[in-house]
Amino acid sequence: MKLTHGSKTLYSRSYGPSQDIAPQVRIPGSGWYTVTQTAHRGGLPSGSLSTTSSLSLHFYADAGKNRQIRDYITRLWPEGLNSRSQAAARSTTTVEPGMQRLGTNDGTIGRLSEGVKSVHAWYTTDDGVHWHATTAKLSHGKWTANVHSPASAGRVGLRSTVTDTHGDSSTATVHNAYAVR
Repeated sequence: MKLTHGSKTLYSRSYGPSQDIAPQVRIPGSGWYTVTQTAHRGGLPSGSLSTTSSLSLHFYADAGKNRQIRDYITRLWPEGLNSRSQAAARSTTTVEPGMQRLGTNDGTIGRLSEGVKSVHAWYTTDDGVHWHATTAKLSHGKWTANVHSPASAGRVGLRSTVTDTHGDSSTATVHNAYAVR
């Protein structure tokens, strides 16, 4: 996990699979901060899916207030895959960037209400060398993006960025999210 303010790293630590992620970091002042975390699933058979994911939260913090980070946490749900998490070659897969913003049971932490300003989505078919933008659309209260599968077998990685009305943003990335047969 890494916390930065501008180009300065304030906190950086690697965590093992059974360690609690509970840093007690004090921010030096009000401003824009970014916290990033990358997770790797090891010890899996060759060809496993979703072996690496990352989350980056970019947010404004007021040093004088005890507030929850306002960013949305996004889970990328590809729809219409078969039981092996595969899409057909040359098909279009609808991906839902399902958003959640969890509250806290701590009454001393303020939570601001705001809405989603924008959602952007990308996909890769070459393990992140090139990312292709795809349009995210809001329809009936649900955001979706269409991902075009390559002509041959392979894997698709997904990324989305959600920005709220205050300018806070979260970027979620899943490498090898699903396969193409």
